[in-house]
Amino acid sequence: MIKEAPHIDVKDLLRHPKVWGMVSGDSQEDFEITGRCFGYYRGDKLIAVLGCRPLSQILFDVHIAAHPDTWGCTKPILYSLGQYVFKNSTCIKMVGFIPAYNKPAIAIAKRCGFKHEGTLTKSVVKGWKLHDQEIFGMSKGDA
Repeated sequence: MIKEAPHIDVKDLLRHPKVWGMVSGDSQEDFEITGRCFGYYRGDKLIAVLGCRPLSQILFDVHIAAHPDTWGCTKPILYSLGQYVFKNSTCIKMVGFIPAYNKPAIAIAKRCGFKHEGTLTKSVVKGWKLHDQEIFGMSKGDA
């Protein structure tokens, strides 16, 4: 079931040790969630989330995360979350900024229909080193 996810549920998912290593940067002990989060639930357990923050009326910055129990079968879950946002908001274009070292996130973005749209150089810190971020986008109706 997809529904708006309370930030407390999202923080619990993001703090899972295997997830946190993928989504966090250096010295990011605590964080604030901004924007709306839509979650995919099995019963009362949040297993995947798509967070979105409008950059304009039609352009949304999106972030995804999934519980490790779903890794390997996340495409239909994350795809359905994206389609839910397209259907239930003013979003026409989603963009995501994925650190170049996060190969699993890049792979799932491509499988869900996102297209590579560019590179933002030296824009994220991990391991006390600057890394590039790959920009991926998807427009409503593309996937």
